[in-house]
Amino acid sequence: MSEMVDWLLEQIEEDKQRARELRAEVARTLCTDHGHINQEGGLRCRTCVRRADAILSLPLFNPDRVLAECEAKLQIIAQHRPTTAASSDLTYPASAGLCVTCGPGDTWEVEQQPYGQVPCATLRLLALPLADHPGYRAEWAPA
Repeated sequence: MSEMVDWLLEQIEEDKQRARELRAEVARTLCTDHGHINQEGGLRCRTCVRRADAILSLPLFNPDRVLAECEAKLQIIAQHRPTTAASSDLTYPASAGLCVTCGPGDTWEVEQQPYGQVPCATLRLLALPLADHPGYRAEWAPA
């Protein structure tokens, strides 16, 4: 894996963890304001349950949506792995190290196309919304 992919996987893992914690935190905050937390930390107040559900249904705060996006990103990363010299993905031996998805196809000319370099344009675009996060490098930006 490239450094960019390793960094991107760390960011996705952080997003997944935040999404898992969000539902409990919203519920805790709402009911703590009203003193409505039971001993197990669960909600007791119907108003707080409705308010928590309403907040968490917003696209920006919906943990289920965040987790689904993380899973989709992980699948995209898996599909854009670099080829290896021993890989059955190789159409042309000179294409080792290029993206298995963006690299050579049936009519691809290694010498004429800069496509498929790792990290490929797809992975660079996937990381672009995280450009303001610590660890992001300017050279990872799409061309």
